[in-house]
Amino acid sequence: MKPVVVVSDPFNGGIRGGVISTHKLVRLLNDRGVEAYVYNSQGDTMPQVKEAPHKLINSRDFTAIYPEGWDRNYLRAKNAHCWLLHFPRKEYLGFDHFWHFEGAYAIPQSKQLKVVDINLNEYCNDGNPRKGVAYVYHKNALARQMDWADDMGWDDPLCLDGVNPYDGNLAAYFNSREMFYSYDPYSFYSILAAACGCRSVVHPIPDVSKEQYQEHLRQFGSFLCYGIDDKVEEQETKARAALLEQAEMTERQIDELISTFS
Repeated sequence: MKPVVVVSDPFNGGIRGGVISTHKLVRLLNDRGVEAYVYNSQGDTMPQVKEAPHKLINSRDFTAIYPEGWDRNYLRAKNAHCWLLHFPRKEYLGFDHFWHFEGAYAIPQSKQLKVVDINLNEYCNDGNPRKGVAYVYHKNALARQMDWADDMGWDDPLCLDGVNPYDGNLAAYFNSREMFYSYDPYSFYSILAAACGCRSVVHPIPDVSKEQYQEHLRQFGSFLCYGIDDKVEEQETKARAALLEQAEMTERQIDELISTFS
């Protein structure tokens, strides 16, 4: 089997879900005995993840996995995959396989590859007193269409933009607040907040109904509050069950991915 190179931005360069997923995919492939690296991270990688050697890149004798934005096989790898982590906005040509992270990002010929691997012993409800609101903007192109936190009338809201879910602090922030509010409707932080017992609310997307949103996020959309007035019973229990289910799905999806490598 040829080595695998996953194209990604630097890991700590403004923590984003897509970057976390690309680095995490390398770790999961390595765990299965696949020789895998990241490329384009400029040495800034998730722990236990290595940058692809120049010799390997120059050889072109590897399988490349590109995120959206890389709409061609620019590294001229022997085999090339396209992994759509966000909405596809270009025409993607010359790829052997297509994958999508969420149903909302799918194109007709793509299969799902959703990398979810979270320690639920860490992301749990610690039972301590809670007060106030935490929130994220993340993808501000969406946030600009909505009300900003300063207009919501919250008392001392805590912004979690840029907080790394692997640094050990994020779960503690969720456990200190009563509510988590996301301006990014596809942020994984919404799911983690719910798993910690924090009421997790997503700002509705303009012209997208709750039913359409739930269809996009499949099992995760069903337990997130879609708007401040929405109510979800047993949100924490449902979130944790969905994370465990997705972890099992991730195992199967990565096995399917590996089966396409030559």
